[in-house]
Order: sequence, then structure tokens, then C-alpha cells
Amino acid sequence: PAQFLSAGQKKRTALARLLVAPRPIWLLDEPTVSLDTVTRHSLCRAIDNHLHARGLVVMTSHDDIVLQSMRELRLQPISRDMAPDMAYEDGVL
Repeated sequence: PAQFLSAGQKKRTALARLLVAPRPIWLLDEPTVSLDTVTRHSLCRAIDNHLHARGLVVMTSHDDIVLQSMRELRLQPISRDMAPDMAYEDGVL
């Protein structure tokens, strides 16, 4: 049963599901968390292959992930000066 798997095993199980049920768009939230180095490299290859096959990947990560083809968007906190009409509380819109 999945409830007895480690965090890394659960992550690998979720990624395996992604690979066996092909989808054009992958939404990945911190996909490398709890993965060992070998599995991280395998994941990067799978993402590269998906992108090469004209798939789309939207991913968040605090890790440095190196891919062959990637566009990176780094988000920064918004200051009051940048968004004066928006509700702003404790650095969050």
C-alpha cells in the first residue's frame, strides 16, 4: 500500500503515473523533492524528452534543475510602489 512508502517512493510513484498516462501539459510542483540524484537526472531526461516531443511543462522548484530546452521565469515579491491599487498585506497580494 502507498501509505507505507517513503516520501521518495511516493514521489517516484506519482512521476511513474505521469509517464504511463501521457498528457500534453505537465504541471509539476517541486518535482525533485525527496528524490535521489539518479532519479533527479532521470526526471530531467523525461522532461527534456517531453519538451522535445512538443509537450509543455509548467514547474515550480527551489532546486536548480538543468534542462536542454527551458525558459525560466523568476518571480519576485511585489512592493507597494509597483502595485499601489492592489490589496497588499505582509508582502503578499
